[in-house]
Parts: sequence; structure tokens; C-alpha cells
Amino acid sequence: MRNLLLIENNETHPFPANDLISNDYRVRKINDIYSFILHFKEFNPDIIVLNLTTITDLILTELNNLSSQSVPIIIYTEECSINRINHLINAEVSFLSINGFSCSSINNHIDIAFARFNHLQKLKTALEEARTQLEDRKQIDRAKAILIKTRNFSEDEAYHTLRKLAMGRNITLGEMARNVIAMADLLK
Repeated sequence: MRNLLLIENNETHPFPANDLISNDYRVRKINDIYSFILHFKEFNPDIIVLNLTTITDLILTELNNLSSQSVPIIIYTEECSINRINHLINAEVSFLSINGFSCSSINNHIDIAFARFNHLQKLKTALEEARTQLEDRKQIDRAKAILIKTRNFSEDEAYHTLRKLAMGRNITLGEMARNVIAMADLLK
């Protein structure tokens, strides 16, 4: 069973939470955006749905505080400016529907939100791996330069020495490069 945190202040078009309860969701509904983070921490939702009349600065602030918490967010609102839409995208909202919702499409919206959220998480992971590889590459080049300068190695010899040392210690080439750099800094 999944936990769904519902934040709602739209009395004109209330969210059909009772329909979701029968679809394997445990729903906690709150009307007060000020207690949003408290409920989030206490309830530990798998997904958050906001059904709002309008998007306020307070909501944007709370969503930005929450974006690092790794949970899909769906927003239904009656009105939303392009400026607010950009802020919602930056807050990593998974699904946004302006002018409300239709009851028949809510489960599809939830599926879309989870799919988009998972896709975004994969992209973040790939970006972090690319950043790590780039940083490792920089460290390896720096360590090779140290070996070339201090030991008169060729570039190939420096690389193979780093590789052999890393394999002998069962660590990555990037870690070995950082060790060589640290040792060179110590010996200065």
C-alpha cells in the first residue's frame, strides 16, 4: 500500500481521495500548507498531490525545500502563470494540471508522475556519475603529471603505474590518483 499526502484548498473541485483509498492508497489529507513539511516527515508519503486554487509563494518555497526529498509531486490548480510554471519545474514537480482534473484520469496522472519522477532520478544519477568520472579524469591527469615530473615517466608509464598501484590496492584509478596527489602535496 502506498502513502499519498494530499494538500488541498480547492473547495470548488475537491480531490476524490475516497476513490484512491480503494486503489491501494493510504491517504492523509491536510488543508494547511504551513504543516506540509511536518506531515511529510511524519507520514513518509510515496507521492504528494496538491489540489489548489492557486500557487502561492509559500507553496513554491515549501516545494523547493521538498524537491531534494525524492518523492513524485502532482499539482492540480485552477490558475498558474508562466513564471509559476517555471518555478514548479525547477522544484521538480512530476505532473502539473492547470484547470483541475477529471476523476477518470487521476490514476493515469499518478502513473505519469511516477514514470517522470523515476526518469528524472535516473538522469540525476547519470549526471552525478558523469561528474564523478570527469573529476576522476582530472585527478588522474594531475597525478600523471606529478609522476612525469618527479619520476621522469612517459605519459604511458605514469598511467600504467597508477593503474598497477590501484589494482594492487583494490581501489579505483581515481582514488589512487587522489592518493598520489595527496602524497605529493605532503612532500612539498
